[in-house]
Amino acid sequence: MQWLDTRRAPAALRCTYCGTSGDFAHHTSFSYMGRDYALYCCPLCASLIYDPPDIVVAIPKPYTEAYKQNIRVGNKYYLESGYSADFIARCGLAAMSGVPQAAWKDHLFVDVGAGLGLGSYLIQSMFDIETLVIEPSYTGELGRELLGIEIHNAYFEHLPADVMARLERKPTLLHLNSVIEHLRDPGAVIRELMQRTRIEVIAAIVPDAAAIDTNASFTAMLPYLAPGDHLHLPTAEGMRRLFHGLGFAHCEVRQVGALLMAVGAQRPIASPSQAEIDAARDRFLAKLVGHPNVQVAGGAAARLLPLALATGDEALLGRIRARFAQDLDAGQLTAMVKGGGTWAEIPFHLGPTAFWLAVDAFSRHVSEAGYVWLDLVEAFAERIAVDYPPYSMQSLDFKWESRMYRAHFLAAEGRGRAAAIWLESVVESAADAVRGARPEQVARARVALEAVLAAAPGPLPASPAAEEQSEPALP
Repeated sequence: MQWLDTRRAPAALRCTYCGTSGDFAHHTSFSYMGRDYALYCCPLCASLIYDPPDIVVAIPKPYTEAYKQNIRVGNKYYLESGYSADFIARCGLAAMSGVPQAAWKDHLFVDVGAGLGLGSYLIQSMFDIETLVIEPSYTGELGRELLGIEIHNAYFEHLPADVMARLERKPTLLHLNSVIEHLRDPGAVIRELMQRTRIEVIAAIVPDAAAIDTNASFTAMLPYLAPGDHLHLPTAEGMRRLFHGLGFAHCEVRQVGALLMAVGAQRPIASPSQAEIDAARDRFLAKLVGHPNVQVAGGAAARLLPLALATGDEALLGRIRARFAQDLDAGQLTAMVKGGGTWAEIPFHLGPTAFWLAVDAFSRHVSEAGYVWLDLVEAFAERIAVDYPPYSMQSLDFKWESRMYRAHFLAAEGRGRAAAIWLESVVESAADAVRGARPEQVARARVALEAVLAAAPGPLPASPAAEEQSEPALP
């Protein structure tokens, strides 16, 4: 699981997004799960194309129990830690761009490749608009079971006649959240839809090819590369050319982190403001917290916790504290994580949640509890990195943040030499290209380490534990 320092000859390819054919220069190669992958760059729009393009994980039909169990674990991760509520709200609202509220009832919100259906769940629960949710995979079956919404578990061409008739009755607002990069020919799929329904707005979230940084750790880039799952990665220019080529008169593409939010429309686009997105996100999560399914509700609470801390919403913080005080015991969970507890028992949000509960504890001057939560961050990151490397990036990030956070409070308590050891471990992790801290984290740790060493000169102990054992008043 690493970048490969190799160069390949150009490959004769066709761009999925702008249609350019010819020799595409080699962009980068990497090794993942025993296979080598190569990305090539379109000379016109700079989108990235995998070659060979057909390295796709085989799906057994009928589904085997082993396959279904693997999908259940993946969706448990998605609900508890994987999805971004901000992006679900952003893409859902973007699909309604420029459509006045009075006209919502005259449109059909079509969610193709809906996964568990969270985007449609948001729309159904917050807006007066008819939805049509399509997810042909086993995940669609799980979405029906978990969220209780109607999900058509079939490919578009196999939908029942009455469902196809719904497409023809109203203009469509097409929602494609993390779909386009999975399709061999997204233009052909969308054109087929356009033959059945009048698509007034199309909204898509896709990975940004321009954000693929081979100087970053491979783990940090893995969710966007998604080898064996993503077939190609567009640039903003690639998405503009795709949507204009489909006949949309107006197109807007925005970079949001390492993703692109692309909207095509037949009328001028009125993108939702950040305030509108935030409000929809918060209402959505507040609704999910009350859901009877523990994965759904726990994942929503985990996402609300840092938002409540950032805004200082004490009423919300109090409710989340009470919930987690009932559900989570840091000491018991640390023992479970270290002692071989199963992932059916361990929430995937535990690493980030433990970090934010530590932040909350330190802010209330309950440092003893704060250090115990930070111990859990460490244990969880080590466990998930071994058991589920593709899911470990976020927790490894929080592991390195937790070490710097711990060092800050150790130094404030006069234990500068112990703080220095934790900071030094972050700096030294830069040598690990897979599990090490990000360059920005290493830079911050280095600055903090210099400050701590200047304040507490002298030889460092062999470990933070050795330093802490020399002081009686320790967590």
